[in-house]
Amino acid sequence: MFNVNDIFEEVRSSVMSTDTTDGIWKEKLKLEAGKEYVLRLIPYTKEGKEGLRKTMVKYIKYSWQDSNGKWHSILSPRTWNAKCPVADYSYRIKYKGTKEEQEEMDKRLFYKAGAYCNVYVIKDPTNPSNEGKVKILDMGKKLQTLIKSALDGELDADWTEKARAFSPDKTIEINVGPKVYDLSPSGVNLVVRVTKNQYGLNDYSTSNFSLSDTNLGKSPAEIQEIYDACHDLSTMDPTLDFDEITKVFKETYLNINDAPAPVKTVTPSTPAVKEDEVPAFVKKEPAMVHPSNVDPTTEVPVDDWFKQNGFDTSKLNK
Repeated sequence: MFNVNDIFEEVRSSVMSTDTTDGIWKEKLKLEAGKEYVLRLIPYTKEGKEGLRKTMVKYIKYSWQDSNGKWHSILSPRTWNAKCPVADYSYRIKYKGTKEEQEEMDKRLFYKAGAYCNVYVIKDPTNPSNEGKVKILDMGKKLQTLIKSALDGELDADWTEKARAFSPDKTIEINVGPKVYDLSPSGVNLVVRVTKNQYGLNDYSTSNFSLSDTNLGKSPAEIQEIYDACHDLSTMDPTLDFDEITKVFKETYLNINDAPAPVKTVTPSTPAVKEDEVPAFVKKEPAMVHPSNVDPTTEVPVDDWFKQNGFDTSKLNK
């Protein structure tokens, strides 16, 4: 066993980092609107301090439907700050495409920036059999922001004020950050409340941390078993390289069939294509339209940018 305070800074650095990696699906929690889930965030300790960077694994994905209505999704190379042909294509259509192409892209091409975390499940109204097990929470921006706010001390003043209102000790100070990944009774639960927003999409803005019923009733040995049960989140999504993503995107989104490409070896640091019946992250907002590896505030002629970056647009024009 270890003292959670000894790893707090490393865990905090992992969560606050902008770095992302790639990454299992069967252990993901299914969250449904109108329900409340009580979870405990777990640091990834199976590889020592070096492995703590896997406590929160971030990703960027694109999904689209082919002409037969089948869904495809890829882990974008933007996840590790590399070029992505889908991001490049969406940028070109946004600024150089026809009105019809832009409308089609808004309907068919979707984007999500999210993150995975290991969680110990205390309450799961959707699947009670998950309770008492380690599962994977797939988070969007709001839950990530909530966690980062706690780790960065932004919740301390409010929690301290509330604690002093109900405690005879008016000098009490509450430091929420170290409690976020603490499985002892001193930790806090993450209460995920799922509602629907005006677009009919799941909304997590009423989620929060709670000090209620934080004693898991676990011995030190049982808590160690929880740490040991954590999943390596860096194995969640398969990967393809730039050319392979381009080929799949042309065939399934643009209906363009090129000559068979030579077989290539995928390196560990590159991305993947996954076929889903329905992707979990379809949104009504259009896909992100900044070209990869380009500062969106910089004036760059679109055609010049594509030429400089070696993206073949000869078959993307009508």
